Amino acid sequence: MMKNKKQLICILFTYTLHAGWAEETISKLSQREKIGQLFFIAVRSNPDNTNDSLFKNIFTAFNLTEKYDHEYASHMIKKFHIGGILYICRGTPEAQLRLTNES
Repeated sequence: MMKNKKQLICILFTYTLHAGWAEETISKLSQREKIGQLFFIAVRSNPDNTNDSLFKNIFTAFNLTEKYDHEYASHMIKKFHIGGILYICRGTPEAQLRLTNES
C-alpha cells in the first residue's frame, strides 16, 4: 500500500511541476494553433515499403490516399500546427524517432 501512495505522490508532483508549463505554453498559442493541437495525422513510418498490407488496410478503412509521408507531415505541422503524428507500417523505433525529429 505504501508503494501506491508513493506512486500517487510522484504522479501529482509531476503533474503540478508541468501544469504551469503547459498552461503557459497554451496561453501563448493563437486560436488557429490551439485548434491544430486537437488533431493528429497518420503517416507511413517506412515510406519505401509501399506494399505494406497494414498500411493499405488502415488507409482503405478510412478512405485515405497513400500520399501520407514525411513531406506531408512537415507540411501539416507547419501549416495547421497539428498536435501529433501516428506512424503506420512496420519500422524500427530508431527510424520513427528520426522521422519525428525531422518533421
